[in-house]
Amino acid sequence: MMDIASPQGRVATPNHSSSRSARWERFWVILRQFRRNRGGVAGLLIVGGFILVAILAESLVLHDPVKQNLAVALRSPGGAYLLGTDELGRDILSRIIMGARVSLLMSVAAVAAASIVGTFLGGVAGYFGGRLDQVIMRTIDVLLALPGILLAITIIAVLGVGLINVVVAIAISGIPVFARLSRAATLTVKENEYIQAARALGMPERRILANHILPNILAPLLVQCTLLMATAILTASSLSFLGLGAQPPTPEWGAMLSSGRTYLTSRPHVGTSPGIAVVLAVLGFNLLGDGLRDALDPRLKQ
Repeated sequence: MMDIASPQGRVATPNHSSSRSARWERFWVILRQFRRNRGGVAGLLIVGGFILVAILAESLVLHDPVKQNLAVALRSPGGAYLLGTDELGRDILSRIIMGARVSLLMSVAAVAAASIVGTFLGGVAGYFGGRLDQVIMRTIDVLLALPGILLAITIIAVLGVGLINVVVAIAISGIPVFARLSRAATLTVKENEYIQAARALGMPERRILANHILPNILAPLLVQCTLLMATAILTASSLSFLGLGAQPPTPEWGAMLSSGRTYLTSRPHVGTSPGIAVVLAVLGFNLLGDGLRDALDPRLKQ
């Protein structure tokens, strides 16, 4: 936008108060829409609870989550051990609490990396098109041809076991989802008149992508982030269950499930407690994602 000279010879700058007011009004509309969705609110409460537990983990644990005490091994829930103990006498509740931090940190890191890389690739492919689009999207199609968990296992087999490698594996398996989503949204947004005007004014392509394309495709990407968080938690737990993720004595939900499966008939609390934590976390993120989808685009509401 060109500056306009005032009669006094001063340069009048554009007034952005109206645009800020419009953004705040849009925010409150989205918030009101979200509050009407009971499932979304429930998901937010569940996710918020897990985040709070992960932040305050050290203050909430009643026992050392990695200290072994064979004298109280496989103790039933109750008394000093609210959820009982595992085969090595470790407090299951304390391990679930610390496991929340491990699982959430892995999932957040993986989803953040996948969203950044996938959004960039999809945005560039959709905006520039041509041969670049073909190269990027055909590579994405190859990644999509493999199931997510199988692709993650393959990457772990190459990189080795460990939490960092689990994050890398989940991130790589999540990139295609964001790439296809951002490409589709970019193809729609780039045909708008304000994009054509920015090009006509000679604005650099990187500024158009950052200032005009990205802000207008954030809504579906945000929803996808919450939904992929649920998938990331499941994938991380599955890899740890198979022995490819967290290694003993790290408290992680999937690893706890793996060690507890031996005692499902005699001491079911050892395996069911971390399983319930996984179910609640996945359910919370799915409900939150559905609520955000309906609030950000009511036309998608069923």
